[in-house]
This record gives sequence, structure tokens and C-alpha cells, in this order.
Amino acid sequence: MVPDNVRITSYLSVYNNQYDNSILSLPYGPKQGLSYGTCFQVQRVHQEHFIAGMSLGYENLRSRVPIEAVEGMVYYTSFNTPASGRAYLANHFINGFPYLGYRFDLGPMALDLTGGVDVGYLYFGRIVGRATTDEGKTYQVQRRYKTNSFDARTRYQLTLTRKRFGVYAGYSNGFVNYTPRSWTYGWKVERTRVKSNLIRFGILYKVKG
Repeated sequence: MVPDNVRITSYLSVYNNQYDNSILSLPYGPKQGLSYGTCFQVQRVHQEHFIAGMSLGYENLRSRVPIEAVEGMVYYTSFNTPASGRAYLANHFINGFPYLGYRFDLGPMALDLTGGVDVGYLYFGRIVGRATTDEGKTYQVQRRYKTNSFDARTRYQLTLTRKRFGVYAGYSNGFVNYTPRSWTYGWKVERTRVKSNLIRFGILYKVKG
């Protein structure tokens, strides 16, 4: 997740030390988390080497944001203290990727250059984080979090195959804003835009063809 024109830090707001009531002021961050996924795809390569295909799969996309402070109320006493920690936002997507492309023959190998629109349905999102104050007190956040139900991204991919095995690398640039309104909770950030940027690497196995 990449917010535009905003300093990427966050603070943790807690109530009575209950992490299920904790709120993260800004859950989106530009740092990568460990993401993974799987997909099935069908494609047709024409005699002129043009490609048309469709991919359908699942992805767990994670981003990381640093936490610099903890604030809140414990038994009717408010506090605000510096802290250090991190939080992860995990978004679980069902993705569809219709694409077109071109195949280059490289002797026993084939190089496919493809591009299209990556459309994802976000069916579940979750924030998990932890921060420790300078006094050594640790606070946690663990809650469901979802703003948009859909994301759309332009996607470009290179795939190198030999017989039934292959590897690929791709890049996706999202154009859906995850914060359509100005951020008004916590640190107020006007006209914040948050979009997804993804770099993918993977391996593949060709079942047929």
C-alpha cells in the first residue's frame, strides 16, 4: 500500500489495555510484508505468437507500517507516550486477470510478455500489530479491517518457460483509492490517497499444452 503525499507512520490507540478494542491511526504502509498466492490460468497462443488468456487465483497481500506512539485511556486516565513497533495489514483477495500478450521463441524456451487488468475482490482484511513504549509496556492491535471490496490494477508480466516448467515476474499498479475521504481520525491527513503496488515472482507448471 502506498499513500501519496503523507509521512508514513502511525500510532496505536487503546482502551483499557484490550487489543480487540485497539485502533491503528493509519494502517497502510509502503513496506512489504510476506505475501503469497496461487492461481490457475488458461491461455491460447496463436500462430502469429499472439497470446490471450485468463488467470484466476487467491492472494494474501501484506503491507507493513511502523508505529511511533501509543495513546488512549486506561481506567479513565488518558495517556500519550512514544513507542516503537510495527503492524501488518493482510488483505485476502480473489483475483481475476484477463490478459493479452506476445510470445518470443528462444530455442527450447519461450518468453511471454503479457499485460492486462488485475481485478481483485477483497473478502477479508486483518490488522495485527505490537508496540512497546519507552517504559517497556507492550500494547497490541488485532482486528478486522476493510475499506474497499474491490481493487483494480494494471498488470504487466514476463514468463519464461521450458517444457512444462517456468518462472515469472510481474508488476501491478493499482488505481483504486483505499481512502476515498480525507483522513479525519487521529492525525488528520487531508486528501490522502492510498493505492496498491505489487511486485510478483513465482513458478509455474503447465498441466496441458
